Amino acid sequence: PNPSTEDLFIESPQKGILTVFNTQGQMIFKNLPVNKGVNHIKIKLEPQVYFFHIYLDTDTIIKRVLIK
Repeated sequence: PNPSTEDLFIESPQKGILTVFNTQGQMIFKNLPVNKGVNHIKIKLEPQVYFFHIYLDTDTIIKRVLIK
C-alpha cells in the first residue's frame, strides 16, 4: 500500500531490477531484483517520499512511494 509504514510491496509485470531514489535524486538502493507479480521489498527507509524505478527488458516503471 502507498503510503507505507513498514512493509513494502511492489508489483512488477515481469522480472526486473529495482533502484530507489529520494526526492533530491540521490540513489538510496540499487540493483534489487524483483520478480513478476507482487514483491515484498525488505529495505529500511526513513520517512519521506521516494521514487522506485523498476528497470525491465524494454521499459522502465517509476512509482512514487510515501514512507510514513
